[in-house]
Amino acid sequence: MVHLTEKRVKIAEKDDAKMVTRQRRERELLQGNQNVGGYNMAYIISDACVSCGSCANDCPVEAITAGDSQYNINAETCVDCGACAGACPVDAISAG
Repeated sequence: MVHLTEKRVKIAEKDDAKMVTRQRRERELLQGNQNVGGYNMAYIISDACVSCGSCANDCPVEAITAGDSQYNINAETCVDCGACAGACPVDAISAG
């Protein structure tokens, strides 16, 4: 039973993060920020990435996907929470 509850909590956290992302983008548009969609990277995955997938598993909005040689962060989806950096066992993710 505990495992199911943990899964439900993770799903709720992902839904909350997606809502926050939409609210943040709407707020930026209303404030006249013309760079919305310019996608400045908050976090960057370096060449030290060993493609273990820990970062993707911990991302609340599923902004991280496997690339050819390492994982990649989708700047449009990322909510800048930093969960990926904390999850990386080789410290391949740093603030951009």
